[in-house]
Amino acid sequence: MPTSFRAGRKRRSSGWITHGRSTMYTTSATMASGAPFHTVLEREVEDIRCSLVQLEPDAPRHAILHDRLSFWVPLNGRRLVYDRRAREYECRGGDSITMTSGGNVWEGFWHGEESQACVLLEVGDSVLREHSRGGLVHPNGGQMILRQDERIRYSMLALYQDLLQPSPASELFTGHLARGITQHYVSHYCRAADVPDAGGRGLSAPELRRVRECVEERLSQKLSLPELARLTGLSVPAFCRRFRASTGLSPYQYVLRAKIEHAKAVLAREEMPLTDLALSLGFYDQSQFTNTFRRIAGVSPRDFRRRTAA
Repeated sequence: MPTSFRAGRKRRSSGWITHGRSTMYTTSATMASGAPFHTVLEREVEDIRCSLVQLEPDAPRHAILHDRLSFWVPLNGRRLVYDRRAREYECRGGDSITMTSGGNVWEGFWHGEESQACVLLEVGDSVLREHSRGGLVHPNGGQMILRQDERIRYSMLALYQDLLQPSPASELFTGHLARGITQHYVSHYCRAADVPDAGGRGLSAPELRRVRECVEERLSQKLSLPELARLTGLSVPAFCRRFRASTGLSPYQYVLRAKIEHAKAVLAREEMPLTDLALSLGFYDQSQFTNTFRRIAGVSPRDFRRRTAA
């Protein structure tokens, strides 16, 4: 279920914008005319939704019903946001992070000099429960808080870049970063039971073998963290910790490296065109494949083929 918005008709009173009868809007890809913002790009993975949204310069008083834990990071411009108690918040591009827990309604309006692009991450309860045991007390009674948090900001910007330039492992990447942001939020902003520590213990040999075989068999397909975790019978956070303890890599890094290792073997023995090789491994085009190959192998696929043929 998407986040919902109620936007009212403009009426000015003593410098304040009040609202009359409300109209319901949703954050689907195409929003009705008059909505305070609209979705430009989006990706849904499990109970996680990452979007690029465009906010109008000015929005009349409206209410936002957050059904999921939400993180907002503006990319440009400056907005002054006013809540229903007339408290003022300044949201600056590339700096401020707004966080609101699920099940809460925010009401207010904003003013800005220009439209503002924002990255929005919405995390459902099923993911949130992975990082909390028992009750979870959110900051500010679950209402909106505004913070400057470098760890969340850089993670959100990485999600934004992946929205613009998706990779074959984008679903793994989105799930991995979203869970990292959620864990950081729970441990730094909430009162909750500690997440159990795996004590540095890795996966058992049969568990690791099952995961590796799955990755090798599905190099051309998308994999998600819950799929891999189910092979071991562990929760996603426990699986990620133990997998890193066993391999020194996150699942996302491991999948990309497995694709590149397979590509190396093909380049060394076959004359398959690079475009065909890229598509066979789930890359969107040769350019994306070449950039990933160079980042991991240190040389381009063409140079690697030339060296192995010499």
